[in-house]
Amino acid sequence: LFVFILLLLSCNRSKEAGYDFPQIAAKDTLRVITLNTSTSYFIYRDQEMGYHYEMIKSFADEHGLELQV
Repeated sequence: LFVFILLLLSCNRSKEAGYDFPQIAAKDTLRVITLNTSTSYFIYRDQEMGYHYEMIKSFADEHGLELQV
């Protein structure tokens, strides 16, 4: 029984998707996904706006990264 449980748990481990900062910086582009709401992210008169957008844009600018939303 113990061996069976151990095998079952080891099969569920999946590799994490995503990158660490050094990998992101090497690509010079930060891609993010956010909600399209009036507080998170929205486009008004062809201008991207929103609290989450402003935070991530500031981060990208500080680190010299291109931002893709």
